[in-house]
Amino acid sequence: MSLRGLLRGRITAAILLGYGALWPGLGGEVIAETPSEEAGQHIVEPGDTLWSLAEHYLGSVLEWPRLQEWNRVESPYHLRPGTSLVVEEGSATVMHLDGRAWVTTPEGEQPLHPGMRVRVGQLLETATHTFLSLQLPDDSRIVLPSSSRLILAELGGGERVRIELLDGEVESRVPSREGSDGRFEVMVPGVTIGVRGTHFRVGSGKQGLVTGVLEGRVEVLMDGQGAIDLAAGQGGRLGQDGHFEQVVLLPPPLLVSSWRGTEDFLETRVEPMEGAHAYRLQLAQDPQFVSIVREGVSESGEFRLPGVGEGAYHVRVTAIDALGIEGQPRHSVLFYRLGEP
Repeated sequence: MSLRGLLRGRITAAILLGYGALWPGLGGEVIAETPSEEAGQHIVEPGDTLWSLAEHYLGSVLEWPRLQEWNRVESPYHLRPGTSLVVEEGSATVMHLDGRAWVTTPEGEQPLHPGMRVRVGQLLETATHTFLSLQLPDDSRIVLPSSSRLILAELGGGERVRIELLDGEVESRVPSREGSDGRFEVMVPGVTIGVRGTHFRVGSGKQGLVTGVLEGRVEVLMDGQGAIDLAAGQGGRLGQDGHFEQVVLLPPPLLVSSWRGTEDFLETRVEPMEGAHAYRLQLAQDPQFVSIVREGVSESGEFRLPGVGEGAYHVRVTAIDALGIEGQPRHSVLFYRLGEP
C-alpha cells in the first residue's frame, strides 16, 4: 500500500459536551506533572529566622521583608519548626512545546524544551508555527502561540503573578482565588489586565490591544483612565488613539462535520456567519488546549492543516470580528484514522 493510499483513510468527527481527555500521548510531547512542591521551599528548623534565611537564600539579611511578604509571617522572630516557607520567587515550567521557542538569559539564548524551568526576568520567544505552554507557581497556565514574546515579570511567593506581553498573544487560565489576596496580571504598554480567576485572551500588535473573556471576569486598567470591567462573553480593543471599544464576543461558528485527508493536508471548513471577518481552527491533545499541535486562520473559512498525524484530537474553532477580537469557541473531537480507502 502506497503512502498516498494510506492517507486517503477514514475520518470521523464528533461533537461532545463535557468530554474528558482522549489519548493524551499522541502528537507533541507533554509534561503532565506539576512542578515539585519542594522547589523554592524551606522546612523551618529550630533557630531559623527570616534574617538567616534571607542571607542564605537571597544573599542579604536586608532581603528579609520579601520573605515576610511571600509567607505572611507576622513575627520574623518566631518561626514554627517543621513549617514550610517560600524562599524564592518561583519559576514557570514548560508543559508543552510544539515547534521552536527560546529563552534569553544573561548567558545568552537557550532553546526551550518540555520540563525546563524559566525564571523571573527572562524573555521568552516563539518562532512561527509554534505553541508553548507554561505552568506557573500559582497553578495558572498560559499558552503562547507563534511569533509571540513575553517577560515573566513577577512569580512571587505572595501569589502575585505578572507577565509582560511585548508582542503576539497569550491565553491564560487562572484558578479561582476566593479568600486570597493573590493577583494575576498581564501587562502591555500603558495597560494592565488583572484577574483573580478566569480564562481569557490578550493580543498585542499593530491594531493595538485586544482581549476577550471566556470565563470569569477581568479588569482592564489604562494609564490615566478608569478601570473597565469585562465579564465572560465580552471583549474589547484599545486602539492607537487610546479609545477602548467594548464588544460582545461573536458566538461559536458551526464546523462542518465533513473532513478530508489528502497526502499532506487535513481539510475542513466552517459555515460563514454574520460579523465574522476570519476564523481560527486549532487541534490539541487535551480539552483545555494547553497542548496545541496545529492551527490555521482563514478569512474564507476553508482550512488546510499540514502534517496532521493519525490519532484523536480536540478541535476548537472560533470566529474573529472586524476589530480582531476572537469570539466564543466551539469544541469537538476528531478521530483521524489512516487505513484502507
